[in-house]
Amino acid sequence: MTAQQPVPAALAALSETTLPSPVAPPPDPGGGATVDRPLPPSAPTASPAPDLAAVAAAPQDVFFGLWTAADLAAAVQPQQRAPQARWPAAAVVIVLWYWAVVQQQRPFERLLEEVWTLLVALVRQRGMQVAAQAVSAVAFYQARRALGPAPFATLLTAANRRVVGELDELLRYQGLRLSAVDGSHLKLPARAALAAEFGRPHSTGARRGRPQALLVTLDWVQAGWFYAWRLGRYEASELALARDLSAALGPEDLRLGDRLFFAPYWFQELDQRGVKFRFRTTADRWRSLTPATREAVLRQRREQAGQVDLWGELQIRDPVTDQPRGTLRVRYLEIPQPEREQFNFFTNLEATFLPPAAAIGGYLQRWGIETDYRFLKGPADRPAVVSRLPVTVRQEILVRLLAH
Repeated sequence: MTAQQPVPAALAALSETTLPSPVAPPPDPGGGATVDRPLPPSAPTASPAPDLAAVAAAPQDVFFGLWTAADLAAAVQPQQRAPQARWPAAAVVIVLWYWAVVQQQRPFERLLEEVWTLLVALVRQRGMQVAAQAVSAVAFYQARRALGPAPFATLLTAANRRVVGELDELLRYQGLRLSAVDGSHLKLPARAALAAEFGRPHSTGARRGRPQALLVTLDWVQAGWFYAWRLGRYEASELALARDLSAALGPEDLRLGDRLFFAPYWFQELDQRGVKFRFRTTADRWRSLTPATREAVLRQRREQAGQVDLWGELQIRDPVTDQPRGTLRVRYLEIPQPEREQFNFFTNLEATFLPPAAAIGGYLQRWGIETDYRFLKGPADRPAVVSRLPVTVRQEILVRLLAH
């Protein structure tokens, strides 16, 4: 969530605590088992351990306004562990969530020992049994693999419900819920199962590239909140995933888009559902307007020192056959910037809602989603995701979206 939004005291105490430096993970255990571990940062520095007492003291709101104990119980109910297990499924969720909150700075061997006291307090408060001593990292890995991503998808739905219910005004810009879609390729560990599931870039030399997955998210811009996500193969279409994420938007939504997402047929789909949109485009996209509208653009350029603001007709072509599919009435803007790149926009917003002078500033609101992605990408020279199986990759991404 963005800095402007109030943060509950317990979360502030947790998230602002400096964590001790990690140690390099020990070798994988024998027998071929693989343990997903965080990678240590390049320049660790010593610091005091976090004070978790305030977290354990919260009797109802386990996750600081995101979801309640009841939400957690409902999410893990289908994945309940055997009665003889040393800790319940809810404990696995809590540890993974905490690991993401501290941005994966610890291998599980240390993390489990450090958070076990918190875990015991949280779980026993709610009438569940948990062992007094921390389990091994191998046992935890097996438990998280069995748990899969489903409970975290349920918790994201619960958190979204709460955000919409309690923070709806924060999500809106001039009465419309403001959203943006963006995507990024995430580097994954060099594992055959991940390369088969997600693909990898084509290699030109002897060394093969790391597996990569394409992550596309729908972000509520005003709150810096990842609302929905899609994970595709490396070669998947970012535009197709973005369209899929936008399918639930309606008349109360305003959709921002960057130059990558120029697709007139998509603009038409949004307009038909009553969704307002504002897409920045490259300088040559005005040629997609009808001939009569292009003439009007040229005339305004001559008469208004390069500034263009007019309504016209955008040509629509079928995305499969590339055959003409009618036109869409849109507003087209060209806003020159002295000694800087010109801004070009397609929108269905009236000038009373979006004056030309406000168009650039409004567009730059989506910059928050770019900075949000830094939370997910990690260092350029390391995998952005450290899990080593497709099921735990999806789980890790969901946990990190929730922790963000």
